[in-house]
Amino acid sequence: MWWCGVGIRRRGEWWHYVRWVPARYRHLEVGPQVRRALNTQCKATAELRARTLDQAFEARWEAGVAESDGTALERFSALHAICQARAFPYRPVAELQDGPLSDIIARVEALAPIASRTAAPPADLDEGAALLGGGKSDAPPFTKAFEGYVALTADRRVGMSPDQQRKWRNRKLKAIRSFCTVVGDLPLTEIGRREALAFRGWLLDRVEEGEIRAQSANKDIGHLSEIIRTWADVHGLETLKNPFSGMRLRDESVPETFPFSSGWIQ
Repeated sequence: MWWCGVGIRRRGEWWHYVRWVPARYRHLEVGPQVRRALNTQCKATAELRARTLDQAFEARWEAGVAESDGTALERFSALHAICQARAFPYRPVAELQDGPLSDIIARVEALAPIASRTAAPPADLDEGAALLGGGKSDAPPFTKAFEGYVALTADRRVGMSPDQQRKWRNRKLKAIRSFCTVVGDLPLTEIGRREALAFRGWLLDRVEEGEIRAQSANKDIGHLSEIIRTWADVHGLETLKNPFSGMRLRDESVPETFPFSSGWIQ
């Protein structure tokens, strides 16, 4: 059975995946075709596994192209795509080392078919690097990601006057500059809970000193959270955790509300 240049072929009782390598990716493979044993005699199962393999190949090839001539964002997205095709989130080496051993074992086992081949093509090596936290996962720094966020959210400023648009941008830019003052203009993948807590602590100190109100601090945290969430959603990076989630300060100035009036309760 064949579809769009991708197919399954039966050899004896067993099904195999076969695909002609597109010209754009030809330099990433050792031959014009890629073939993989699907390890099943069931046609329906073979079709399902073939489609999964097809997604994995597409992600690896895109990673190979991005590695050679792509931007930092393309390389970053490609590594995440490789892991997602294998049903794993991308994790840097340091994070894998701090995590459960079972996660590392599962990733190594997923790479076993690649390791068993004596002449793995470059794209397979990229897959191994991605699953084990290697590769060049160069996410853009926060200030660069903000410029992308502004372009991605143009629809949210429809109907705003030039002055309103300026204020909209400056409020968010102020939050980013404050964050960069505390922890630096880090790539998005290097902004974790530790960095978010450091920024929260800095804001809390300013609140306690009377320099700002908790409401203002929470607005800054909300802006940073929204930028990272939007950027990750648009680029399909479901595995990128939002480090600012749940980081808001308690604001005593916000009055507690009740569903009923005090008179009715009495």
